[in-house]
Amino acid sequence: MRGIVLKIDRYGNLITNIRASDAPELLGNDPPPFRIVIGKSEITEIRSHYAQGAPGEVFAIVGSMGFLEISVNRGTAAKQLGHCEGYGSSDSDGRRGCGRIVERRRRAWGL
Repeated sequence: MRGIVLKIDRYGNLITNIRASDAPELLGNDPPPFRIVIGKSEITEIRSHYAQGAPGEVFAIVGSMGFLEISVNRGTAAKQLGHCEGYGSSDSDGRRGCGRIVERRRRAWGL
């Protein structure tokens, strides 16, 4: 699965086009292996609330609108990763900090 950054909210979170309902197995107690790659950052866990992330840590969270968000505790993902709105489906678009948003391991997901 690949996604893009739809918008950047006022806190600097990167709001993707991926809904929680697109990958419900990632939100369970024992999610299959996955990675979220954005720029040089790689995320392998989804936090349930912002305080779970260490200060300055880049992490994923499901936001209040139900979309996967890339966030930074006590910081802004937009500044830390570069402005990525509208990008994310390709590594070759030339935008700093942009790249694949979510990549599922097909074997783990049975696809």
